[in-house]
Amino acid sequence: MWVWQNSQWPEFRYDPASFDGDVSRFHRVAERLYGRLEGLREADRVDALVDLMTSEAIKTSAIEGETLDRDSVRSSIKAHMGFAGPETASRDAKADGVATLMTDVRQQWRLPLTEALLCSWQASVIPDSSLRSLERGHYRSHAMEIVSGPIGRERVHYQAPPPEQVSAEMATFLDWYNGCGPAEGEQALAGPVRAGVAHAWFEMIHPFDDGNGRVGRAIADHALSQDLGFPTLGGLSSAIEHHRKDYYGELQAISRGNLDLNRWLRFFIGMVNEAQTLAKQQVDFVLDKTRFYDAHGEALNERQARVVARIFAEGPKGFDGDLTTKKYEKIAKCPNRTASRDLADLMEKGAIVPLPGGGRSTRYALATLATMNALGEGNDKPQGADALLKAAGIEDVALYPANPGMRYTGMIVAVDAQTVVQQVAAHTYIAHKASALSPSPQPGQRVSIHQNTVTPAADRPDHGIER
Repeated sequence: MWVWQNSQWPEFRYDPASFDGDVSRFHRVAERLYGRLEGLREADRVDALVDLMTSEAIKTSAIEGETLDRDSVRSSIKAHMGFAGPETASRDAKADGVATLMTDVRQQWRLPLTEALLCSWQASVIPDSSLRSLERGHYRSHAMEIVSGPIGRERVHYQAPPPEQVSAEMATFLDWYNGCGPAEGEQALAGPVRAGVAHAWFEMIHPFDDGNGRVGRAIADHALSQDLGFPTLGGLSSAIEHHRKDYYGELQAISRGNLDLNRWLRFFIGMVNEAQTLAKQQVDFVLDKTRFYDAHGEALNERQARVVARIFAEGPKGFDGDLTTKKYEKIAKCPNRTASRDLADLMEKGAIVPLPGGGRSTRYALATLATMNALGEGNDKPQGADALLKAAGIEDVALYPANPGMRYTGMIVAVDAQTVVQQVAAHTYIAHKASALSPSPQPGQRVSIHQNTVTPAADRPDHGIER
């Protein structure tokens, strides 16, 4: 018996309170991540955001077995987000379609879910094709089975509700979803719980001819964004793709289950929190790259610049096998003697560091904050502000240096001769240089700080970082 044939369908059973700790962690890390991204310079913020969205687009497609060109997806995302001209969008229909989905989910998170919105999302990821006859932009009109195996020996993994039931099933689902959002008071479900239930329920209905997985994960992002009050930055599809086999196994367990979703929610919310960690790594990477180029960019010769760019192109996961003289020769297309001289020069400038355990061939890494932290030589927090927070009894929070181009609104929590610390979200704090601010704020004041100018701020519960 399939789950939708259960006489109690769709009365799923789960205990929201049992996930309170995981939900709290989600909010804490998401707010830190938001503050970190908004604290970047404009160009770096765009770079980080586009990278996050590109990775999500590629991974949500990879989960379904589709491989997309990263540059094509990135070009389309930049075009759809308004960071580049529309003519720069990729001509690859699949790449442009999933880029459209990523952009639309990010821009439409405030809207309630509707049949029209879901159908538009599905149409974006299923391009027109003369080779495949697929229904686009509306619910399916035929039976749906998920099968694997060769013709004649197919294995049926799931049979979805018949097409004549789909419209009514989706109406029930949408009523539930829109009735338990953050604006619904006592009826509201915590975002990660709502996202997990919604994703499972939607996949069990399987309302479309194709694209159900990608749309279902978009629904989860929609729920998380509504809960946070800003578009989620967490790479949910990136996390799920790392656990693809387990993901499909958990969904299959639901398909023949007894409507109990507690096990599924434990798995899914774990993916939500892992997604936040992956997104933080991406934002930290962009910040690391910016710091590196600020410190060393103008001092690099053409060969060094080419090698550094190649290393950064690998993203947060790093350069496979680290950098050696032989790899430098290959990337820079130079002889061994030149490579050795360039590496020695980079060492002298503090742009690279040797790694332990290199054996006969020394391995190097860029002297980024991530590398220095891994070697036990880095510190990411402003020292003065850290001491001020500890003295005020505030620990385990995100603390970032101020970017004068941003507007920060919130309570001043600590002041000394060098540093002013301002709380801008539940777990996010900003450190300003005291000598740069005018007039000087006092502890307990709620103020707005922009371009180092301090003005009184109205009491309101908004998140306190604006461009």
